[in-house]
Amino acid sequence: MKKVFTFCCFLLLLAIAGIYAQAVDIDTGIRRSAEFFEQQLQRDISIAVLSVSSDSLTLSGYIIDELSAHFVNGRFFTVVDRRNLEILQHEINFHLSGEVSDETAQAIGQRVGAETVILGSIVPLGNVYRLDLRALSVATGVIQSVHRQDIEIDRRLAALIGGQRAPVSEPWHHNRFTLGLRAGGGYAPLILGALYTLTNFHAAASITGQITEWFGIQAELMWSYYMEGENNDWNENRFLIPLLARLTFTPGNFSYGFFGGLYLSFPGTKRYIRDNIRQEWIPRSGPAVGVMLGGNFGYRIGPGVLLFDLRGHLDVTRAEYDVRHFSNGHFLGTSTGEDGGWRGGFNFSIGYEIGLFGRR
Repeated sequence: MKKVFTFCCFLLLLAIAGIYAQAVDIDTGIRRSAEFFEQQLQRDISIAVLSVSSDSLTLSGYIIDELSAHFVNGRFFTVVDRRNLEILQHEINFHLSGEVSDETAQAIGQRVGAETVILGSIVPLGNVYRLDLRALSVATGVIQSVHRQDIEIDRRLAALIGGQRAPVSEPWHHNRFTLGLRAGGGYAPLILGALYTLTNFHAAASITGQITEWFGIQAELMWSYYMEGENNDWNENRFLIPLLARLTFTPGNFSYGFFGGLYLSFPGTKRYIRDNIRQEWIPRSGPAVGVMLGGNFGYRIGPGVLLFDLRGHLDVTRAEYDVRHFSNGHFLGTSTGEDGGWRGGFNFSIGYEIGLFGRR
């Protein structure tokens, strides 16, 4: 179990380390570009965001306005007034959304008093858009730095492009329902009052109804096989039906989720075998009620997301049992009993979720 946990943590850290190389939403891409140029260029220079070529004047204007706003608020540079660029746009007939040569960019920069101009493009590249920006020295014509970022096709970008819809495989986090499967293991420490430290294997299926893009209600059917003791002295099957409120955030190709709620726990027959003693614990009461909290981290693969799930749960009520006693294969009698400790623990699992019925 420790090896599985260590491997999962390594996988999680590796995925987080690669987050900045993945596609992001348009606003995040613009912000990262601004921060990059603030680190690369000399401070206190005069800068003009000149042109971003694309198929949409709205998209080009949005990128230029947002990038200029970041520079103004960052106070690293003196930003040329956009109105001066608009005047030149009419005078020499250049377009914010068109290609501008380096020579033309230098000439415009000199006219408006800029030492550096920012220009670039945003074009489709497979299932993403590529935002490509460069800083050009007005005095020398030398490219001072270049920043490239893949932009995911989400609702905002689609609207800026002009109503173009994202490919079916792209808006993986914009769905009315999500179906999931996962499997893993877990343990319960002695602090919960059990006779032994418990371990378990479990598998689960889930369905989530998305009320908003980030909030949903998730129902699950979860089967667990519990083992107790070094020689599997205790074992039992148990079904859990959690009903959870879930928050999900999906920057770029990544998914971060947090959830909590209640569950019903349906115990199966427990068996205790040690030496010549055998007991069968047969449940006699209804399901126990418990509380469950947890979170998950995922990365989009294909139309869905591969998830690493970590959660804790604890029964609030205890199950009652009829206990049948055997010795050397002979039936001795029946008594009543209840769980020796609060059933619960921590579960780790890996699963896959896929969305259905895209939100319009």
